Amino acid sequence: MSRHEPWPVRLYRRAAWTIGDLSTDAADAFASLYAEERRRGVLAVLRLWLRAMIDLLRAGAIVARPRPFAAFGHDLRWAWRTLRTRPGVSLVVIASIAVAIGANTAAFSVVNAFLWRTWGSRATDEVVRVLSERFPDVRVERDLAGRDRVVLARAP
Repeated sequence: MSRHEPWPVRLYRRAAWTIGDLSTDAADAFASLYAEERRRGVLAVLRLWLRAMIDLLRAGAIVARPRPFAAFGHDLRWAWRTLRTRPGVSLVVIASIAVAIGANTAAFSVVNAFLWRTWGSRATDEVVRVLSERFPDVRVERDLAGRDRVVLARAP
């Protein structure tokens, strides 16, 4: 693409490259047709350019079918080739990922056990009974969801 080409030819080249037509034959043919139509006048040039753009849009809609995981498959093949060519680096990478996943799982398990789950005792009232014998202001109430909760009673 040269800077001396008219803007419709440059735009056609860029559009043809965008939809995947990497050959320059179509753009060269458009450039020669553009030169011929330029002699006929501006209206002929606009008509040619409009027809060419519509053709490119149609070709793009036909050729460029959506392939959402095409790049992902390419990346997986590249990663596999890289892992096979450098086994030492691969071992370090895989061990690092395994340690990171293990640490993440351990941290989540601790948070899950202490913060998000109940104690797991079916007799929560018995646990409170021990407390209530020592601390008479403590009592158990059942909420609407059926869970027991410990309430500190107010002193009269």
